[in-house]
Amino acid sequence: MFVGFLEGFGFGVPVGGSGELTNALIASIKANGGEVLGEVDVTAIRTKGGRAVGAATKDGREFTAKDGIVAALQPARLGQDGGRRRAGNRQGRFGTQISEIGCITVHAALKAPLKFRAGANVKAVMIELLPNKYDTIRKSFDSLRYGEFSSYPLVGLGSLTMFDPSRAPAGAATMHAWDYVPYQRADGRDWDDTKHHYVKRMLSHMENFLDNLSDSVLAYHSDSPVDMERTSSSFRRGDLHGVAAVTYQAQSHRPTPDLGYNVVPGCERLYLVGPFQHPGGGVSAPAALLPSGIRRSEDRRVKDREALDVHAVLHGQLQAHGDRSARAQRQRSLDQGQGVRRHADDRAPVPQRSTQGTQAGELQARVIPADVPAALT
Repeated sequence: MFVGFLEGFGFGVPVGGSGELTNALIASIKANGGEVLGEVDVTAIRTKGGRAVGAATKDGREFTAKDGIVAALQPARLGQDGGRRRAGNRQGRFGTQISEIGCITVHAALKAPLKFRAGANVKAVMIELLPNKYDTIRKSFDSLRYGEFSSYPLVGLGSLTMFDPSRAPAGAATMHAWDYVPYQRADGRDWDDTKHHYVKRMLSHMENFLDNLSDSVLAYHSDSPVDMERTSSSFRRGDLHGVAAVTYQAQSHRPTPDLGYNVVPGCERLYLVGPFQHPGGGVSAPAALLPSGIRRSEDRRVKDREALDVHAVLHGQLQAHGDRSARAQRQRSLDQGQGVRRHADDRAPVPQRSTQGTQAGELQARVIPADVPAALT
């Protein structure tokens, strides 16, 4: 699905670096009379009468919300129920599952653009360096499931200077690469002491696909899953998607059925954004939810609730009708001298009831035919 989405709609690359997207959003907020405060840690959401009314910060300041609060809150921080959640378990109303698989990243400055052994036609925002056997991929992910390093590193990379040369001096280039690793190492060693050793493993593996990597790296910075958790409370145990990207935590059930509409039950005007919400990890603009997006979300939830209520009423009517029909049939049988003989261990006949359901919504999918480039081998 993800590959098909990229083929159909492309992948945006901000000119001048990813920070330019942040700058553009800040400029838009200021142009509309807003203010952006950086390096401010919010410690609590203030509520009154079942409604979010403000926020408190670590430095003691209080901010009042006129219309609402948009927050990138990890579900585990919502109430006592979510707080009882442990990694890998779903407990409580807001309990979610966190992935046991983290990510290690490398950001490198290169003295020259990368040269792929597959040829100069390799040019994409995301490039996966995959094996040519499906079983090898499966075995690699199986190793990760059991807390081990993959036998075949599943490295992906991007060199965005292919599309935006302004990100590096003339003739130079940039590269970011990633691989999947367990948050907790099976050997018990600390990621702070060992991440550079793993980066060397990654770079060595990448040389199977690149001609000039070893000679081109000027310097690099790396982040382990532990580093990512330190960077943001959103990335618990280094999970870049906020919560695990599994089928039961997808679409309107992401992160949970109660929170899947970007609102918090029992707390009006508190709206949720971030990687924990649909569609998951990546860059999503919180401002896009206000005001019409949130209104549509609330309206859809009300309509779904109404549809379920209608279904419950219809089901109740049909059940009552079935019971009356069964009683009438038994009475007719007795009147005709065809009574039903029962023994001590007999059960009463179960009447056949018609069933009817209502459909709250319809999911439509549009398939975009596209030639997906073959993975590099």
